[in-house]
Amino acid sequence: MHASSVDTARMRFGTSRAVRAAATRPGIRFVPTDAGLVRVRDSGGTGPVLLLVCDPPNVIEHYDAVVELLAPTHRVVCGELPGFGFSRPSRGFGFTLPEYESVTEQLLENLNLTRVTLAFPCVWGYVALRVAARRADLVEGLVLAQIPEWSQEVAWARRIDSTGIIRTPLIGQVLMAVVPSWVADRWYQTALPPGQSSEPFVEPVTTALRSGAVFCLASLTQAWFARPAPVLPVVTQPVRLLWGRADRSHRRSDPESLLPYLPHGRVVAYEGAGHFPELEHPDRLRQALTALGSI
Repeated sequence: MHASSVDTARMRFGTSRAVRAAATRPGIRFVPTDAGLVRVRDSGGTGPVLLLVCDPPNVIEHYDAVVELLAPTHRVVCGELPGFGFSRPSRGFGFTLPEYESVTEQLLENLNLTRVTLAFPCVWGYVALRVAARRADLVEGLVLAQIPEWSQEVAWARRIDSTGIIRTPLIGQVLMAVVPSWVADRWYQTALPPGQSSEPFVEPVTTALRSGAVFCLASLTQAWFARPAPVLPVVTQPVRLLWGRADRSHRRSDPESLLPYLPHGRVVAYEGAGHFPELEHPDRLRQALTALGSI
């Protein structure tokens, strides 16, 4: 039995309660995909389309200020990818990079999204790169955050799991099932700038987890970083790489290491910003979109 089946098997319990608890904001709905129902918040509107995904353990509720800022000019679709938040994966889902690529393409198609800018932070940035290369007919640009070249991402993942517990099959899944809030709290203490309160980040995820949300970090880590490196494509669309220099988890990462894959890419670094530059100061995301010509 593959260790990730522990997570997908337990997803069967409490699903109805979680779906009811998930309707916390206007425009929230569940979109069917082969990997299960994906929770999204859709602002509607006819402006340029922005598809952004939550950087776990963040959930849709963390993005209130982003949606409020951008909804007057954009159709903002914010989603939680399977295994995180209220997007419970279907049985048999393997948490692999190709599966997340397929989910993203299904979201684009099922929501009829065209001429889209993808705002994918952290590990999801690798999904965005591959989707953008394959679906240039739908994706016009990318805004990525805290994403270095793959080998540096692997080193980062090992640093934040220094004990190796999360990447240990079965043990990691049990840990994330029993104490997900504790893991989230520890992560925010490392990822946010020194001296910044973690409470605005901790409260939404704690509330979500108590209401039936999930945080399948172990299954994701084991599926991605114990396998051969994926092939990263050259992406010809314009790209902005947002980088918070006060993110202690990435202090050894090179913000410019991904640029060889991005002939039209540019790094925009912020002193004093942590792992979530677009959430800590939402106007940074708007500035990046302006630079891409989305407004």
